[in-house]
Amino acid sequence: MRNGPDALTGAVLAVEGISDAKAVMHGPTGCRKNMVCFSRRYFTRVASEPKDVFDSFISQSDRVPYSDVSSMDLITGGCAKLAETIGEQPSDETVFVIGAPSTIVNGDPMESAVEKSGHTEGVYILDAPELSGPMCKGFDHALTQAVSLLVRDRREVRKDSVNLLGLNIWTKSWEAVLEELREMLSKIGIIVLCVPGAGSSCAEIASSVDAEMNLIMAPEYCSELSKFYAEFGIRSEQVGIPIGFEGTRKWISEIAGLFGKDPSPVIEDIDCRERSCAADLNAARFGHPLRGSSFCIEGDASLVIPMTEWMYSYLSVIPDAVMLSYGASDEQKAVLAEMLEGMGCSDALTKGPVDCEFYLSDGVDAKHMEAVGLCNKGVAISNPQPIKDFRPAQVIGCGGVLYLLDCLINY
Repeated sequence: MRNGPDALTGAVLAVEGISDAKAVMHGPTGCRKNMVCFSRRYFTRVASEPKDVFDSFISQSDRVPYSDVSSMDLITGGCAKLAETIGEQPSDETVFVIGAPSTIVNGDPMESAVEKSGHTEGVYILDAPELSGPMCKGFDHALTQAVSLLVRDRREVRKDSVNLLGLNIWTKSWEAVLEELREMLSKIGIIVLCVPGAGSSCAEIASSVDAEMNLIMAPEYCSELSKFYAEFGIRSEQVGIPIGFEGTRKWISEIAGLFGKDPSPVIEDIDCRERSCAADLNAARFGHPLRGSSFCIEGDASLVIPMTEWMYSYLSVIPDAVMLSYGASDEQKAVLAEMLEGMGCSDALTKGPVDCEFYLSDGVDAKHMEAVGLCNKGVAISNPQPIKDFRPAQVIGCGGVLYLLDCLINY
């Protein structure tokens, strides 16, 4: 398994993924700086950005405000600074306070800081995440708390409505992904009420308890949240992440079956896009050493498993090493092991990074592996990235096929 962002990062991104909420961190600037970078890059809010784009994005940005405690504050107490920070936030904003490791260990009474701030309405304190745990667990835990504080009583079940669980602003090109998924579901008469942690508002989260069903796409990011929704009588179905044309067909067909809908309108669209892509792919693949080449892949199990299957079945590229991020369940590991055994590639699970044609991972590792010569092409399938995507660069759904083929063939 591979190391990655920690639970604290996940907790902050869970809150920052709520369109009209804000994470306030009680801690020093060092704990905050990456959060500011991630929040600004992966969920742009034009109105909240500084006027001068060349100002310091650490001290000038109003994303993830912080109390800026010093080492002396940890001795004498830093809650006065936290109270001041909370008091400076607009009174109409929903604020979730998250403690950094130093202030949590120090036991600062953050509740008293909220009271002293004079801004108690719409300000909530989240429990400390597992500080050294994986990002997915911190995300799930913080988002579940936030949702539990925002939801109202269930009024009525809205027929043919769903919440999408597991997607978040860390998902590569998440806005383009949601646009495609919403459009497909709409064509078969299913409404997406809420996508907690991926752009939905506080009001949408409040009404999410009216959904008929939850569709779980990445279980490692929502196991706790789905149990919370179960208390309202909302059942959850694991549908996974759709990768490739065939994966997307299976995804929409499975959901259509759950609701007794006809998926043919969407299937026809997917078939049309596949035929168009196949003609271009056959032309581009002529003389290209793609078939039979090798790849390494690392990331969340919910993405790695369908991506590995697509690379092997659609492109005939062989997995040399498959590495899962921390947070993968035993069930996911078993599914992956069985799939690799069927490919005759069981040893891929026991390897670390090896020389290969393609290295699929987060954008930073992919670029690094390419730079050091461990692969011929590094392909970003998740965040973080050293660059900003100014056009959709999703890996999920039909749109993801075009991005992946562009990366795998045009280099």
